[in-house]
Amino acid sequence: MLKKIVEELTDIENEAVKIMENAHQEAQNLIEAEKNKQERIKEELISEFNKAGQEMMNERINNALKKVKEIYNIIEAEKRIIEKDAKDKFDQAVEMVLEQIVK
Repeated sequence: MLKKIVEELTDIENEAVKIMENAHQEAQNLIEAEKNKQERIKEELISEFNKAGQEMMNERINNALKKVKEIYNIIEAEKRIIEKDAKDKFDQAVEMVLEQIVK
């Protein structure tokens, strides 16, 4: 039974690592896509607008980067929750083992 708990914890940890890696890659892809999109839009607007148009675009870029940072912060918070959950389960398993040893 203890071996099964350890296996489950390992599986949970592996799944958490995969989730974090996927989330990180997704965030990177979002960042890259947003950078590419913003760069293309920026070039089009600069050719059409004066200084006021350029300032407006810079504000949009900053807002987009802020949103990407918010997404990344959410992902990091979820990562910490997953890590804490895995650690709590591991601690619980260790406590069970110690209780079995004491008996």
